[in-house]
Amino acid sequence: MPSIAQAGDLPKLKVPELSATLNKLTRALTALTNESEREELEEKVEKFKRCSVSKILQSHLQRLYEREDCYLDHLQLDHILIDMKALPRNPFLVLEDDPLRHFTIPQDQAGRAGVLTMSALKFVCSLRKGDLTEDATRSGERLTMKPYWNLFGTTRVPEMSGIKTKTNTTSDYILIVSKSQFYTLKVINDSHELLHTADELATIFRQVMEESYHVANPNRSAVGSITSDSYKNWRHAREVLQTEYKDNMAKVDSALFVLVLDHSEPEDTDEELAKCISVGSMNINERGVQTGSCISRWYDKMQLVVTKTAVAGVIWDSFSQDGTTVLRFTSDIYADSVLRLTDGDYSLFPTVKTPKPGADKPVPEKMEWNFRSDMMTFIHLSETRLTDLICSHTTNTAILHYGRRFARKMGVKSDSLIQVALQIAQYALYGKPISTVEPVSTRLFRDSRSELLALQDETITKACQVFVSSDSSHNRWIAFKEACQFHLEALNQAAHGDGFEKHLKALQNVYIQREVFNQLAPEFKIPDEEPPLLFDDAVYPLFVPEMIASNCGNPAMRLFGLTPAIHNGFGIGYIIKDDVTEFCLMSQYRQGDRFLSTLDWVFHQISSIWKAEKGEESRRRNSSVSHAIQTAPMSRTTTLSSSGEDEHLALGGYGYFDIEDLTLRSVGPSHVATPVLSHANSTTDLLKMDKGFGKTVQMSLSERLREGFEKHGHNSGSSSNAGSLDGNNLDRFDAKFDRGEVGKRLDSYDDE
Repeated sequence: MPSIAQAGDLPKLKVPELSATLNKLTRALTALTNESEREELEEKVEKFKRCSVSKILQSHLQRLYEREDCYLDHLQLDHILIDMKALPRNPFLVLEDDPLRHFTIPQDQAGRAGVLTMSALKFVCSLRKGDLTEDATRSGERLTMKPYWNLFGTTRVPEMSGIKTKTNTTSDYILIVSKSQFYTLKVINDSHELLHTADELATIFRQVMEESYHVANPNRSAVGSITSDSYKNWRHAREVLQTEYKDNMAKVDSALFVLVLDHSEPEDTDEELAKCISVGSMNINERGVQTGSCISRWYDKMQLVVTKTAVAGVIWDSFSQDGTTVLRFTSDIYADSVLRLTDGDYSLFPTVKTPKPGADKPVPEKMEWNFRSDMMTFIHLSETRLTDLICSHTTNTAILHYGRRFARKMGVKSDSLIQVALQIAQYALYGKPISTVEPVSTRLFRDSRSELLALQDETITKACQVFVSSDSSHNRWIAFKEACQFHLEALNQAAHGDGFEKHLKALQNVYIQREVFNQLAPEFKIPDEEPPLLFDDAVYPLFVPEMIASNCGNPAMRLFGLTPAIHNGFGIGYIIKDDVTEFCLMSQYRQGDRFLSTLDWVFHQISSIWKAEKGEESRRRNSSVSHAIQTAPMSRTTTLSSSGEDEHLALGGYGYFDIEDLTLRSVGPSHVATPVLSHANSTTDLLKMDKGFGKTVQMSLSERLREGFEKHGHNSGSSSNAGSLDGNNLDRFDAKFDRGEVGKRLDSYDDE
């Protein structure tokens, strides 16, 4: 495995300085507090900084840094708490159609499932043989490849001490789910070679569907719905299944991935496809029984979903699996599936041989579940709860005509443009900042994966306030540019290991497991007295973000979406392309369509103030040139200076257009890293580091913080007085602008 062996060359993720983390934490929370709350927060931060416990906890993390490849290993870091009223936290990608769909040759469900499964297995074999090319940034910096090993044979497991991950790196079979019937199929031999052709796989899948469609009562085995249940119910049900169906659960857990043969026929619209791929369809028959595909899922593992209309997508578990690796996996299998149509034997995985057709190959084996009445009741209640959640959530999509080229012309990064615009749209609708996070990849470091960047900040809040005010276009433009610059700098800091979210969670986790750490390093004894700040209500909003927004996608993807972190929040996935950005917004009892309309309005306003600013610059420049001509001595020759402004004039006034606009669009496969959506960094139990000691942790960090849901009534944690900020003369009521224009649909654009 060369890609893994070379991981030792990468630098370790450093432990941030305690003062730096506290400064960033204070800045993130300041935007959500009023003046009195801010003073209390600063006092608590100073108290924690001065107390001896903070230095002891930091010493334990430094010790882990010295001993481990990543100091976050062996710590259970549930980045965002599980809200029992929210949909399962499983991001998803919807693939573009297979090229055959646009020709006269129709492609059925089994055919596309066979092709994509074949390409997925090639990816697995290439990874295990060590032939998978390494990921790198555009500047050539190498990224750790270890997260790829969490894609296959991996499952998340709910336990008393929190969510853990199990991985079987030698798994050789897939799990097939069709109408809640479960089958296993061996697909790889011991030499990491494929056993079936794509046509043979398609034939097998047709047989599986034919058999499953004739099951009299498929709901009796719809056990997958329990993986969508609340943490407490999910954990209890799994314990029962682990006891009574140990072999079946072992097969499910160790399968390479889940192939879902979804029997739905969604309409060919973005919103319907997003709903179907992410959570399946709903259909209650005349007897009140759920017959939709929403119960034919297994949310603890990565799932390749293919609908009856041959639309395909990938769903993954955000706790155990990494978004950048899933994106490359999905892109590669789509690209490989397209290469089969070329004139020649081309493949994205040339070292993986295609097997010859033949007999005596593995066949699917059906898993039998004979549940008792109490488990059937449990499954039924899980299904009704899931159906309620699906009914209460809405999915809205939009393609807005602002993409990379638009951002380049304005001199800002496209992701910063989108994230700041989302904050402005939210503020324009609700008049206050909210807790928001954006996942950021930290794969520049050994065995590292992600950091959640807290976006709320006084700089961005000020930009929101100024933007919706009656201030001048120039001031609005300056505030917008400053917000984009802040976002870019914060993003780069987080990607290079200078974030604070992981460090904060690590400090909390060390204290929770103090009995274990006190035995590991008795010289750094952690007292039982609870430290200030770490578990205070003041930091609670960071763990229940009202908005989570992320970019993930490339030309092979049609849609990217993610569910909200909390029941009254927004989950916003977007794919930035050259001239458009495709949005998928999921929410519960919120105005998703109005939010996207407001976002469109924000982009239009940004375009307008940018043009006004450019016009003012042009007038100032022309005035300066006119003055220079009038005062310059007469001469037969003119010498062009080397100043940037003069060069701009020499280009005829079009110098602000990005030169890259003139280049041809690349048609090659994209392996550009995108923000990570996964939230767990370790598959190893800390207590196994030394078998001679250690007690079972009675109460995990996730359970400790989960109490906050009841205490806070599932609120987002934002202060009701969050609209006012020190140092700004504007608050939600001082912002004077025409609210009738906010969110107004725009039928025409003047961006040409």
